[in-house]
Amino acid sequence: MAPIALIAPIALVLALALTAVGARAAPIEAALGIYATMQLSPAADATIALLDLDGRALGPRLDAPQFCDLAARGAAVIADATYQVAGSARESQVFCGRLYTRLQRKQPVAAGALGRSRFERVDWRYGLGAERYKLVPWRTLAAPAGLASIGQALAVPALQGLVLPDGTIHDGEVFVADRLEPGAEPRVELFIGLEAQRSAAERALGAIGAIVGVQRLSAAPAAAARLRALHSR
Repeated sequence: MAPIALIAPIALVLALALTAVGARAAPIEAALGIYATMQLSPAADATIALLDLDGRALGPRLDAPQFCDLAARGAAVIADATYQVAGSARESQVFCGRLYTRLQRKQPVAAGALGRSRFERVDWRYGLGAERYKLVPWRTLAAPAGLASIGQALAVPALQGLVLPDGTIHDGEVFVADRLEPGAEPRVELFIGLEAQRSAAERALGAIGAIVGVQRLSAAPAAAARLRALHSR
């Protein structure tokens, strides 16, 4: 969805194992976090226009912190439309380094690039992930390139039987449709919908606790095809 700091980390971390659906690869132990599409309410006096890659104004205007937050997070719902990062231009609209001092210190080029972000309006409320896959609440997983491939269906047995905020029961199957920057330890993040659902998601996942040595899921090519279709436009 966005090349820079797409995922906003949270304190909730779980140990889990991932198993490729329809494959016999050994389970991968990783920490699990969650992420969401943020919702922005621009101030009436906001002056920074969201521009597309051709420099055309898309409509919304944000203040500097909102612009930089959107550039770092990758996507946001503004009013009734969803906008996400489409790339970058040579000219900067905002200097985001002062708002992201930690990023500026560790990755000065990346921090400077935030202010050069350009955007697009997308027709899927939650935004699009890697390879233009739709982000689907409780089904989309973001993973580092070395851990799982985009378009790969996985089983997270720790999620199996989990009661979701809408009352449905999770079957433990997810689809890698978003990319996560690699870290020191294996980590994946589950997309849970809009930012407004974060507290409910944390409560639901809090019942899992630390899970290790989980059971692998048997081969299920039908599940992989179903998950791919769910994420395809």
